[in-house]
Amino acid sequence: MAILRYNTRLYEGTATELAADTNIYAPNELICETDTGVMKRGNGVDKYADLRAIGGGEQGDTVTWSTLSGKPAVIAAGADAADARNSIGAGTSDLVIGTTAETAAKGDHNHAVAAHAASGLAAATTVQALAQALSTRIKALEDAASG
Repeated sequence: MAILRYNTRLYEGTATELAADTNIYAPNELICETDTGVMKRGNGVDKYADLRAIGGGEQGDTVTWSTLSGKPAVIAAGADAADARNSIGAGTSDLVIGTTAETAAKGDHNHAVAAHAASGLAAATTVQALAQALSTRIKALEDAASG
């Protein structure tokens, strides 16, 4: 439920100025460090240095990459998305990323099928071609059995 409060005040100063500030800020007063962007909300008891940063952890802490929880263990680095993909070895369409049973195949991988002499299965260049060949073979066998 939203509450409209008209008695909110905003104070601002640099981090250095506010660190030396001994004022006690009321509960609806917001204080912003103009050089870092850190915001705190007064509680009517503590001076600025003892207030918790909005969105921060412990009193006075701000959220930083090192204190952020739930982030991935590995991040691809790069100036843009293409550089990041290159840094992990997935940057170009020519790159073969599916080289073992444990890795993913690249987008244009076709799943070619090798011939199998014992069963008479012919080689197929794609799974679709294999399905068509098998369908044709099954149809021929069904037609031969019913005729």
